[in-house]
Amino acid sequence: MALSKRLECILQEISCVTLADIGSDHGLIPVSALEEGRCQKAIATDISASSEKNVLQLAGARGVLDRIEFRRGDGLAPLSLGEAQVIVITGMGGLLIESIVKNHLDLALKSRLVLSPQRDQPILRKSLGEMGFAIKKERLVFEGEKPYNIFVCEADKEKEYTELELLFGRRLLEEKNPELLRLLETKLNKDKLLLQRLKASGKDDRSRNRIGEVESSIAQEEGAIRWLSKPNG
Repeated sequence: MALSKRLECILQEISCVTLADIGSDHGLIPVSALEEGRCQKAIATDISASSEKNVLQLAGARGVLDRIEFRRGDGLAPLSLGEAQVIVITGMGGLLIESIVKNHLDLALKSRLVLSPQRDQPILRKSLGEMGFAIKKERLVFEGEKPYNIFVCEADKEKEYTELELLFGRRLLEEKNPELLRLLETKLNKDKLLLQRLKASGKDDRSRNRIGEVESSIAQEEGAIRWLSKPNG
């Protein structure tokens, strides 16, 4: 079954007996995981009645209906403690993912989490560490010009983040990820153009505050780019 690059990357992080896909929508992840032998059983959850129809219809068409279960409910509430070794949460903002994990933290800490926040990545990185998770792996993939982060987390102690690690991802910086360099160079160019426009547009307090914010972002981006561009060894 054809999947987007983002979903393919998420699928590669699944290896378990039972997978839970939270907010499953059409069921692409659990059905594909079953087809590829990445799990033996899948639980798809969503609050939507239409999602149940979509998931079961796809599972039937792909011949895995006997190994997938749909449970309607909010967040991790439909799951029992320890029944899913891998929990996938994608297609949501970082604040919503944070809330889902925090509301059933005991359950979440028993599983490997594969998360793909669409925004507020720094907030989620920080809160995961505070909740007792370490991000063991982070991936950054582009679909067209849009970047997507994927966090792979397990219960473990995470050392304190630096500012750049929170903003851009400790694992991505450690491995000098080329996609992160691409993202930062694009963002830096946009911020420099924005700064020029702000300086030309006015001198009121609001403009000065915004200029300071953009100058701070530029400094952070330049610092990360210097690190990523530095030769190893």
